[in-house]
Amino acid sequence: MYDRVNLTIYVEEPKRLRQRLPPLDETHSAERGTFAYAGYVCGLRLSLHGHNLRVRGSLPGFIGAGFPPATVATVARQRLEEMLGMDMGAARVSRLEVYADLPLAHPPAAYLPSYLALSRHEPSRYPGKSVTFVTAKRTAILYDRFVKTGRDVDRGIARFEVRHMKGGVPLLFGRVTTLADLALPAFRRTAADEWERQYHAIEKARALAPLAETKDYARWHLLHGYIARGLDTVLDEIYGFRVSGTLGKSQTAEMRRSVLALVNDPRLTAPCPLLAEADALIRESADRMRA
Repeated sequence: MYDRVNLTIYVEEPKRLRQRLPPLDETHSAERGTFAYAGYVCGLRLSLHGHNLRVRGSLPGFIGAGFPPATVATVARQRLEEMLGMDMGAARVSRLEVYADLPLAHPPAAYLPSYLALSRHEPSRYPGKSVTFVTAKRTAILYDRFVKTGRDVDRGIARFEVRHMKGGVPLLFGRVTTLADLALPAFRRTAADEWERQYHAIEKARALAPLAETKDYARWHLLHGYIARGLDTVLDEIYGFRVSGTLGKSQTAEMRRSVLALVNDPRLTAPCPLLAEADALIRESADRMRA
């Protein structure tokens, strides 16, 4: 459930903490002139500057795989406290990533082009590898695990991840959030609910209905052309017009709305069976997070 976090905490006795930390490898100590300590310990990036300690990294990577979602934050806190010799419950969370791996029946490349757009998010695609929707405070990304890790065991597994960036964590939980908060059921459920909501908020492709079942031939043929071109490609081209300044924001927004209106017209399209599988896996994953 929880993956990467950024934590910040005030340290009463920085010299004592520095003595507990292992010596730095030269490859990890380029910032020693600025920080009292800056390096990797057990997969986490630690930076001690004055009385401020920053911890960045993956909680599952730190504690190991196999822990139920409900215990990840608790176990991570316990191990951090054992390593650092101080209470870490008050560490403020400035970045939080929530994820689940989806064991799909087909390679993720078959699914990725069907994820089209997310309102108020900028799209970014690596064909066959990932699709990303970005704002300053939040990113939603669906990607092929095998492409990232190169391990055969990951073939057919996609990861859907929502990253709450700086300013996004208080927006998610409604207040400043600590590591201790992440272990609370209410916070875990809120994170899981938002993760699932972001997935379902993504505009997705639908299957084109048979021509004989519609009377709106002109719009059917228009949508057929978009699908032949690739709906993801069409929407990315529209976004490119805005980025390049070829068309204004209002013009490209109207073009985008017109394409999505065709896609979501029940007289022209029907739900895509391929995505129904992914949708079900998302629901199951969210339920496990909330359990």
